Amino acid sequence: MKKIILITGLFLGLVFSAQSQTKAGVHFGYGSEIDRPAIGANAEFGITDKISIAPDFTYFFTENLIYVKTTLWELNGNVHYYFMEQNKFKFFGLGGINYASASVKTKDIFTEDSETVSDSEIGFNIGGGATFDINDKFQAFSTLKYTAVSTDQVALFAGVRYKF
Repeated sequence: MKKIILITGLFLGLVFSAQSQTKAGVHFGYGSEIDRPAIGANAEFGITDKISIAPDFTYFFTENLIYVKTTLWELNGNVHYYFMEQNKFKFFGLGGINYASASVKTKDIFTEDSETVSDSEIGFNIGGGATFDINDKFQAFSTLKYTAVSTDQVALFAGVRYKF
């Protein structure tokens, strides 16, 4: 087990030290199935000129009804493949894995007792997007993806990243 951890750590260290560019930023979006806006943080680690690893965390705004509170967040690990570049625009396809966690807290009308039910699932992402280089330090982006299995929804995101 120690050898596997050591080899994995060395491999990841080599990959990230050989990266072409690192970017980090924020995004805003909307999920079609849950019908809620979202906010999140993301990063992109260039592996080659055409391939990057793009993890992100997204929190969908809480839905508060009188006696029900719904919360949903997701963690994504995507791979971007840049297939076209034109002027300051780059277009990419994406695929990856999704981990979604939802909780519903209900409060009894008469006794004021509350109960929370939580669930989490793993799903898969597929989609695409585009980036626009605002200048040499900032990049705007937009992504459209479909998440299968966990939330089964189409989501649209837009944001900005800082290039390190």
